[in-house]
Amino acid sequence: MIEIVSKDTWIKINLKDRNSLANSVEPMHKSSGYFSITLRETEKMKGIPYIVLSRTLKEPNENQIADQIAIFKRIISINNYLHTTFLPEIVDFYVKRKEHSVKVRMVKEFFKGKFSTVNFYDYFKRGYMYEGGEPSNTKDEISDVEWYAAKNTKVAYKKFLDRVVKQIFDFQEYLFRRGLIHVGICPFHFSLGVDYAIKFFGERYIVRHKNGVIDDPAIRDERYGSLVIPVHTPAKLRRYLEGEDVEVGAIEVFAYQLGVLIFNTLTSFRYNGKELSEELIMKADFDIGRNAAERFKDLILSLTSEEILKALDVSDFDSLRNVFYDNLHELFEPSLVSNIGNSEWKGDEMMQREYISDDLFENLFETKQNAEKKTLTVRVYINKALVIEKMFGYDEVIIGRANLLNSVDVDLSKHDPDKIVSRKALRIERDVDGYYVVNTSHNTVVYIAGNGNNRVQGLLKTDERVKVNGVIRLVIEGKFGIEIVEMV
Repeated sequence: MIEIVSKDTWIKINLKDRNSLANSVEPMHKSSGYFSITLRETEKMKGIPYIVLSRTLKEPNENQIADQIAIFKRIISINNYLHTTFLPEIVDFYVKRKEHSVKVRMVKEFFKGKFSTVNFYDYFKRGYMYEGGEPSNTKDEISDVEWYAAKNTKVAYKKFLDRVVKQIFDFQEYLFRRGLIHVGICPFHFSLGVDYAIKFFGERYIVRHKNGVIDDPAIRDERYGSLVIPVHTPAKLRRYLEGEDVEVGAIEVFAYQLGVLIFNTLTSFRYNGKELSEELIMKADFDIGRNAAERFKDLILSLTSEEILKALDVSDFDSLRNVFYDNLHELFEPSLVSNIGNSEWKGDEMMQREYISDDLFENLFETKQNAEKKTLTVRVYINKALVIEKMFGYDEVIIGRANLLNSVDVDLSKHDPDKIVSRKALRIERDVDGYYVVNTSHNTVVYIAGNGNNRVQGLLKTDERVKVNGVIRLVIEGKFGIEIVEMV
């Protein structure tokens, strides 16, 4: 195993003493369910912050460490291969070992968004995408009073298309012509800079396609972690990630996610977290003029309808641009619409470099998973009725309530209208001697684990964990019965 050691000493920044940085990094924690995100600086360059993405492995074996390093190295290799200002620069990568844990860390440049916003969602919610929403001065520090005093009720959709959508097109086309696509486009994965240049995040969501069809076995391996973003991930891609033999067009995924982004933006995110449907699109209140709203509804339907997307030539990125032109040419000058996504880079051949290879996509994990490794069945009961049953082979399973910011593996949202259960109520984690359940909430959880002489029971307090021991039954707040069964 190759271990890369940092040349710099990284110091964690005390956010309590630096409020502006605290505001900049805290929302980022909510945008990543995979990495832990912190701000750090070096001893040599104090005052210059960097973003650190890390994964902590408790009592890991060497194979688990190697798997995690492989994921980080894939991200770094793709970043180097693309060599684009669309992505933050990666400046360091290192592994830190302690007695009972290992931390794998990657350091990226800290990107400060326009008006100190951390992503597009933050930029929009502060009122900057409304007509007249941006202050006339360009200072980074603007008061809340000034933000909302300038806010209008209509979304400046022409500015949105020109400054946001066009750059997303350019970025995806840049990737597409190099055999890649970003399947995690959502308002938390990009940010507008002071000059309106966009930086994209979520590099783990950059995957390979062949002739326009997603072909990336590594992302279907449970060790890679989930790429599903609630609402933003189309059903066909979900089926592919679950192992189903289905062809998924790269531009189909992009079209769907772009449609969701446009819908949420032009409706001021009031339907945030709701799955897109034709009924919702047609009944929704758009914060733009009536004529423009009708044209955008047609566009969003075209971008998100699986039947319409089947007509796209998945090997031709321009076919997606034509969908825009067909729906919006009545609203704009032809030159504006035809230039959406028309990036300056015109090369048609993939650049081949020594640091990107098929191993990143087909043989990312060197070790084969043990065929005898235990799997889990998770069942959820309400009033003795079975409402959810799922099987997992993951190292980690989250039980709770999903929303736009938090994805979970077992989603109780539909069965919890009163929101009794925490967003992330329970975490099932694999350790060297089997599975454990951790109470990651302040919910009251009682349990009975094991059978016969090995049977134990008790109250599972916050942050405490208990061994599954073959089978465990838990009750959350006296309402939800959770049964977890280990199987070989």
